[in-house]
Amino acid sequence: MNSKKLKRIFSGFVVVLVICLILFLCGIISSKQIEIVGIFSAIITLIFSIYLHFEQKLYKQSETYLNESIKQFENVIELISNNNSRVKWITGSRILASVHLFSEKIEIPEHKEIFETQKLKYKTIISDILEDKDKTGAFFYGSDDCSENIDEAAKKSTIPEKDQKAQGLISTLKGIAEVSLHTLWEFTLFPKNYEDPLKNEGFNDDEINFKVQSRFPGLFDYLKHKRKYHSINGELVEYEKKR
Repeated sequence: MNSKKLKRIFSGFVVVLVICLILFLCGIISSKQIEIVGIFSAIITLIFSIYLHFEQKLYKQSETYLNESIKQFENVIELISNNNSRVKWITGSRILASVHLFSEKIEIPEHKEIFETQKLKYKTIISDILEDKDKTGAFFYGSDDCSENIDEAAKKSTIPEKDQKAQGLISTLKGIAEVSLHTLWEFTLFPKNYEDPLKNEGFNDDEINFKVQSRFPGLFDYLKHKRKYHSINGELVEYEKKR
């Protein structure tokens, strides 16, 4: 039973209690009967108080898990932004793969909706990071120069480095782990059963001509142009006029 329904029931009970008191004062019901109503009301009040206590506790827990989930998304973005450190990308992907440990404990429906909305935002951010044209194959091999030949970058990614403590050479792996990249890439995808919240079909002619034109001239020009032409391979082709 949700809290709103329970509160309505409790409010109804309070109304009944008030009516009973009025009837008692009017001498319609006896003191014995009012005692029974009093005991019953005390029990109901106690149950309601206990319920509210646990409901508030559940709300706070759910809110904590929501905030923690969003915080971990932010940590992922910070770790994989503006660098190609193998360690940072592995850490970021591991955190991303663990977000569900928090999100699965979000119980309040409103919090679940907020989480799903925020998840869409971070899908886009991570997708933009992976799609960045500056991120060449050399970048993912850990090269400091993204314009470097990918073969050279691959060779350099495993060159042993000096270790001052060991006074010798140690093997290195600079290339970002494929499992990390797959975890990040997979997160950007939408499930097959995803229901797009954008269910409208765009602007109709009346909206364009009477509501958009005066206030949003740039948008008006764009929409009118799109209805007249479509762009194919760098060329504009005019739609055939309806007869």
